[in-house]
Amino acid sequence: MQRADSFDAFRTIFLATRHGKAISFKESEIRVMGRTAAGVKGIGFNAGDALVGMEILSILHNESMVVVRTITGRAQGVALFIDQLKNPHILATLAGENAVLVIPDSVSQITQIEDDLKKIASGG
Repeated sequence: MQRADSFDAFRTIFLATRHGKAISFKESEIRVMGRTAAGVKGIGFNAGDALVGMEILSILHNESMVVVRTITGRAQGVALFIDQLKNPHILATLAGENAVLVIPDSVSQITQIEDDLKKIASGG
């Protein structure tokens, strides 16, 4: 195991694969397991696919950009995933430790970018 976090019933877990398969769910939707359990399956893989671990806490915006808040240490992976979407209205992403700044090509696209990212994060 590489990472273990404390339980947070309000946190959204977002899993995505290298080949573009994605799912999101609330941490509270995971059933409690005993000590002898082998774990919970969050997403299936196709041949040659691999998990790109991402955890998004929230997506919001102001007048100039979109901010994606992540679990500490996850912003780089989330930024890479957003970059690979190749959304023509996203000029760039800038990742810190727990947030990604998404820079739009025009302020008129901010709401659409936020909506698109929320749809992806919710599995839609």
